[in-house]
Amino acid sequence: MFANFAAIFSLTLAKTLQSHLVYLKIIVDNIINIFAENIIYRYFVCVFRLRKNSFVMFHIRQVKRNRGTRIRLLFTFETAVNDGRLKKASPIEKAKNQRR
Repeated sequence: MFANFAAIFSLTLAKTLQSHLVYLKIIVDNIINIFAENIIYRYFVCVFRLRKNSFVMFHIRQVKRNRGTRIRLLFTFETAVNDGRLKKASPIEKAKNQRR
């Protein structure tokens, strides 16, 4: 069963860019809920500006909710260069939001 809906979450993600740890605040506007084996997987597509107008697509494998709308997540991501199409890359990094 697939349920498609639009929502907006404000996430703070940690990502390694050019051997520097950069904290990015992004807006997620496309969410697809996938119900499988009694587990809800959410597929986030996040597009935002980086250097040289590159794009990043985040594949969220597991979403844990904390108080309020705070979301901590484990994710892998793909990067794309300037050519306007998404290049599939092997997972560069698996990262977790760090607790403050």
